[in-house]
Amino acid sequence: MLAGLVAVAGLPGALLFRAPVAGRARRAALPAEERAFWSVVLSCAVTTLVVLALAAFGAYTFGRLVAIDLGLSALIVVVWRGKLLYGGEAARPGWAALGPVALVAGGLVLFFPPSEYIMGGKDPGVYVIEGIQIAQRGSLTIPDWTLAAVPADLRELFLTIGAGEVDEGTHEGVRFMGFFVASRERGEVVGQFPHGFPAWVAVGYGLDGLTGARRAVGFWALMGLLAVYFAGARLVGRLPAAAGTLLLALNVAEVWFSRYPNSELMQQALFFSALLALARAQVDGDGFFAPVSGTLLGLMMFTRFDAIVLLAAVGGGLALLRLNGSRLHVSFAVPLAALLGLATPYFAGPMRAYIAIPLLKAGGARGIGLAALALVLLGIAAGTLRTRWPELARTVRTWLPRVLVVTMVAAACYAAFLRAPSATIYDASGVVVRQGLAEHDAYALRVYTWYVGAAGLAAAVLGFAFVTWRSFWRDPVLLAVTAAVSVFFFYKIRIVPEHFWQARRYLPMVLPMTCLLAAGGAFAPWRAWRTKGRTAAAACGGVFLALIAWQSFSVTRPILGHVEYAGLIPALEELAGRFTDRDLVVVESRNSSDVHVLATPLAYIYARNVLLFSSPRPDRVKVEQFLEWASHE
Repeated sequence: MLAGLVAVAGLPGALLFRAPVAGRARRAALPAEERAFWSVVLSCAVTTLVVLALAAFGAYTFGRLVAIDLGLSALIVVVWRGKLLYGGEAARPGWAALGPVALVAGGLVLFFPPSEYIMGGKDPGVYVIEGIQIAQRGSLTIPDWTLAAVPADLRELFLTIGAGEVDEGTHEGVRFMGFFVASRERGEVVGQFPHGFPAWVAVGYGLDGLTGARRAVGFWALMGLLAVYFAGARLVGRLPAAAGTLLLALNVAEVWFSRYPNSELMQQALFFSALLALARAQVDGDGFFAPVSGTLLGLMMFTRFDAIVLLAAVGGGLALLRLNGSRLHVSFAVPLAALLGLATPYFAGPMRAYIAIPLLKAGGARGIGLAALALVLLGIAAGTLRTRWPELARTVRTWLPRVLVVTMVAAACYAAFLRAPSATIYDASGVVVRQGLAEHDAYALRVYTWYVGAAGLAAAVLGFAFVTWRSFWRDPVLLAVTAAVSVFFFYKIRIVPEHFWQARRYLPMVLPMTCLLAAGGAFAPWRAWRTKGRTAAAACGGVFLALIAWQSFSVTRPILGHVEYAGLIPALEELAGRFTDRDLVVVESRNSSDVHVLATPLAYIYARNVLLFSSPRPDRVKVEQFLEWASHE
């Protein structure tokens, strides 16, 4: 298992990072711990692309994945041979390397063991089963021979369509919750979520069966911690970054979902890695990281469709880089454009049912196209302003961080203390005159304090003001994206606080940056002062963060010994063992009971012949016809 893990998540990236191209001496000067981090990130990017490509052609196996990763590694060795050695130009590990090592060690304690969520019915089970199907069948689509065998005139007994389901030609019915039918005749079914995270569930399944599949989310949670730490170290310094990442690791939302299958933690790791690579390329001048950043941002589209919001925010940040005199690397744009180009037929094809509702809310393809055009025009305007009116551009660069600070502090104060719900007003004919503000939208920022505390949120606002005012142009994309995503999220939270999944919305960007900026705010006097009081300021900041960390840990501690749905796997294995390939398992409708959650894993993990009634009261004549047919098969 360890050898396989090294092959898919370590070796290709380590050799690529050592390749003597694009000014390797600059990369070699990076801290040893960051070089190791990039080796894993690059390997994960390569492996994700390989899994998705193989599965798109229905040709994935774990053996093929390992062979391709090893083949790429061998090719790099053959091309550059001894030149892959640093030859003394690499920075040696220092005491600072203990920081990320400690974070990983803490994550191993906090983020494992994972839940046993392999049942159907909700998002986590869909992710896991999608990944296991990639591992077992080698394809993004699931060949469902049981469904295909049912006579065409009887299939409606077992397919849900309409009555609240996404229709309008996006699919031919719902086989199980979260699994849409792409073709009834061929028995092709596709999961409703993008396959980026399920690809790693498949990798984990290849490494260690169901146990490895369950650990995939914990692996990406660890990668997320490291990505947040290294991005934060560049922005606010190593000590505040370590403290902020520790706050993130102890947060109850981070710990809970690090054990619970979801794609947000993979998105967290990819996004912070991409933003760090972008800063290394565009601000620090290391061109090697330009294609890395473009690739990681492009991969996000295969992880979650709402990554389009993050990409739009990054587009705005790129316009600021242009205003500051940075030219966009072609090597950044090419892989990003290529992956976005591949994402278009992917979402228009197998994922069309998944994006039907969010695409409608975004104004359809036209709305997305107009937003992209607006970003392009913004970039052109920024470049024109800098070249034709340099004095004005200089003034904008001076005042923009200050205006942003004032705006964000004012918005935070308004949302925390003044914002209140209002009623929708209708005219006599029932037409909406003024749209009211829903309670969960009005109190969105106040609800967020459930997860970070009032003191933590206040420190984060202070940290944002301090970092933006003093060093905005050191990483304008990260800070601009933080502001844009926060405004987008807390203006309309788009999910009620009582909904279990609301906390997931914080994971990719908002929660990590809150923790980093809270630490930055706590250590702001220490970083700003150059007097004898500097040590005392650092001590006060450390005590303040320790109190917040203890509060976070006290909330998280009750769940540390809990394994969600513990014992479900052996129970399902025992249940599956009662049936053979000659048995047909018929399960009552999900509107009748929750037994349907067992039907999905029986069919798509344990390969049993399972049919799920679509209605609690199916047509009696057709049921009799079905039983007559089934008894002769």
